[in-house]
Amino acid sequence: MTRPLYVMETAKGFHPMVVNELLGLTRLGVDFRTAALYGNYSQREEIQRFRGGYRFPDRWPLILGTGSVKPTKGAKGPSSTVIDQIVDQVRKGSGSGWEPTIVHGHFGRDTALAAREIAKRLRLPLSLSVHTEDAYASGNDQVLADLFSSADCLIVGSKHTRNVLRSTLKEAKATMVRPFLDVTAFRPMERRLKTDTGFNLLMVGRLIRGKGHKVLFRAVRDLDRNGVHIWVVGDGPEDLKAMAGQLGLRRLVTFFGRATRFELLSLYNTCGAYVHPSIAENGKEEGNPLSMVEAMSFGKSVLASDMGGLTEIVRDGRFTPGDHEELAALIDRTIDGSVAREALEMRNRRRATRHHSLRSALKVVKAFDRVG
Repeated sequence: MTRPLYVMETAKGFHPMVVNELLGLTRLGVDFRTAALYGNYSQREEIQRFRGGYRFPDRWPLILGTGSVKPTKGAKGPSSTVIDQIVDQVRKGSGSGWEPTIVHGHFGRDTALAAREIAKRLRLPLSLSVHTEDAYASGNDQVLADLFSSADCLIVGSKHTRNVLRSTLKEAKATMVRPFLDVTAFRPMERRLKTDTGFNLLMVGRLIRGKGHKVLFRAVRDLDRNGVHIWVVGDGPEDLKAMAGQLGLRRLVTFFGRATRFELLSLYNTCGAYVHPSIAENGKEEGNPLSMVEAMSFGKSVLASDMGGLTEIVRDGRFTPGDHEELAALIDRTIDGSVAREALEMRNRRRATRHHSLRSALKVVKAFDRVG
């Protein structure tokens, strides 16, 4: 069976998509290792960090430590010292019984560059996860385009991302693996947080313009309905508190910042509905947000912009991107139609269980096996 070496950019906190992928491989008995290019971390810290939302095995696979090596100040891309260290540790590990069959790069340009060099030195096939932002960037970034063209295996999370990639790289052959998670951890709970507020609309994501927070804020303002509140999870450059104040919503919006997994699970469980009002920026549409799948796994109504990869995740509850009036009407119907909402929530939970469970990790393994 395949034995992948996962190369990731940062170790200060694994991205949830990476965690889910590794967790799925663990469930399948795949013998993998991970290597981080930057930062300092320990196995125990990572396990504790995600215990709240992810069911880790008691013994997490060995992590190749690069904690003592930090990027040179002002340097672009991973240093050769980091790559040397990873390659050296892999070769030493080969003598003790573990030898990779493929190198996989997850998230970002630096990761792809490092993974390609590591694969080259170890004479192994190269696999890369291509995220929507990178697929768009490959049209103007020749380095990324060359990386994707030279990889033996490409993995994307949506048809939308695959289409964007093919628009710049006509011959790109990518395996589509939809975002997945542990549906046994992200599930409706009997015990709910007590709240004195009415109907709470949850939104999770980076505080950036493209996520469309302003669309949701304006929709709630136009709704002018008592008891409707907005819960915002995430951080980023946008000053949404100022925006909420300008729209007269200061008392109706609660900001949770970077919530812990325990907090996030509670918020998903307690909210009335989840909203993902993304808008296109410079013609670029969002791909496959994991937060929508998390909300569906909790059996929540998901209201999302009818664009990009979002349409592949939700079938009901879509609205025209940027149209806050249409979103306001949709929220109104969602609140009033309790019977229809319950039916939708059941469908969403079934859809998450059927299409976005850890079983999807098998598609990743098969993609690795084809080239490794």
